[in-house]
Amino acid sequence: MTNSMISDRRTVDIPVLDKTVELSELEDRTVRWIQSRLTVGGYLEANQVDGIPGPKTHKALAEFKADLWLEYPSLVGTSTISALAELGERQAVTEQPEGLNQKPLVESGRKEGRAVVLPLVGQVFQHEYIVPDVPLTWDEMTKGLDPRRIPNTVGRVQNIQRLAKVFGRVRSRFGSPIAVTSGYRPAELKIGVPNSQHIHGLAMDVYPLNRDFQKLLQIIKEEPAITGIGLGQRKGFLHIDIRPTSRVVFPY
Repeated sequence: MTNSMISDRRTVDIPVLDKTVELSELEDRTVRWIQSRLTVGGYLEANQVDGIPGPKTHKALAEFKADLWLEYPSLVGTSTISALAELGERQAVTEQPEGLNQKPLVESGRKEGRAVVLPLVGQVFQHEYIVPDVPLTWDEMTKGLDPRRIPNTVGRVQNIQRLAKVFGRVRSRFGSPIAVTSGYRPAELKIGVPNSQHIHGLAMDVYPLNRDFQKLLQIIKEEPAITGIGLGQRKGFLHIDIRPTSRVVFPY
């Protein structure tokens, strides 16, 4: 087996493998790269980046692959390398409900409930769809048009509309109800990290009511407009966002 190295957009050398092999068969520098990426995602400690594919590295790689439903925990091929290249820092969980027992919203799509006037679009209702024919309401993105969560700029309204269209494509392919556990969160609420995409109306955390996280994640990964993916399925949600950068996938 041979492997070479190329440079990616993050100025980190990415291994290029000519076939799928066992972790233990890789060159030291490739193992070190894998370890460094696993460290970024919090699967491995920084002091364990040594180029040696020991038990802790095997365990970390297996956990990472399990989070993405990648098969064969000890094998490394192009799909594993690509996934590791996109891996971002582990994030803390915020604003997720204790019991995820949501049900489909029977009022969804109706011009009913609380009403507010938003920039760009004018008056909207709590149960109204954000964009036509997409089953995502202002209620879901703002927790019932909570006065603290009303998008008050044209840019944020536009971002939420863009996100709704992306969600619509995912929902259409998934073919089953998807609940929203967290949507628009202005900076003033001080929820999550200061650079959260939720602050700009670019992010949402979702939950498949049929609990098929594996299928939902696959569809999310296949949607090119989604550039941020959070692997929170063990805690009952998946994060999606449309940040203006290259794709990053991060665990919780």
